[in-house]
Amino acid sequence: MWCRFHFVVGEPLDEVSPRGEYPRMPLPLALILVLLALVACQRSPEEPPSAASVTVPSATSPRPRAPAVTDVAASAAAPSTAASLSASPPASPPAAPARCIFPTPKTAPPAVSAASLARCPADPEGGPPKLTEVGLSFPDARGASLQVELVRSEKESARGLMYRRTMPADRGMLFRMNERREQTFWMRNTCLSLDMVFIDDDGFIVGILENVPTLNDDERTVGCPSSWVLETNAGWTRRHGVVAGQRVEIPTAARVAASPSGPGGH
Repeated sequence: MWCRFHFVVGEPLDEVSPRGEYPRMPLPLALILVLLALVACQRSPEEPPSAASVTVPSATSPRPRAPAVTDVAASAAAPSTAASLSASPPASPPAAPARCIFPTPKTAPPAVSAASLARCPADPEGGPPKLTEVGLSFPDARGASLQVELVRSEKESARGLMYRRTMPADRGMLFRMNERREQTFWMRNTCLSLDMVFIDDDGFIVGILENVPTLNDDERTVGCPSSWVLETNAGWTRRHGVVAGQRVEIPTAARVAASPSGPGGH
């Protein structure tokens, strides 16, 4: 930038000259004005910004997004996914498998009389062995109870109630089998007609055979696994309201004392 100034320096005049000249300013004031003018002339004008430095928004340029606003009230009211899952009710446990059971019929099979003395074979040992006795109770059958002989060996199991001609009405025999499975029994050399009660390990009655014929070698079963078999006089279960699906309370003494018996058959 170039500057051109014109100052008239001299003694001050009190009035304008007749020729129309301006009054001359004092020398010190003139020097100050000259210095200020020189400083102003040395300052460079600001350059306009270049095209490269100027950002012109195009039609395709994305517009700046406004900062996201979080609705605190809505966030507090809406439960999180994890909270929703934890608050949901637990899944129902799987249904227990149905138990095998041989239902007791409404009508009992025909009663069978005990074998006559002539047909009942003689006892080769001269009489039954002395066995430990325990008491059983049937809480689902009007509180029925029974005193039973406990079979504790394979030999005792093989003999069972063979050769007996009588047995008190409130007595029976309990077999602890060697494994839980479908048990089979027969009536070889057995002169008394019997009811056979097949019991699972927890005391659940899985089936009952009533009025089983005497002196018969046919194998009999209820088709369900069991761990115990109880023999009573024929008709005892029905008279006392004992049916399949009920439970028998087997005392701990019987479970401890009874060693597993061999296969059924006596």
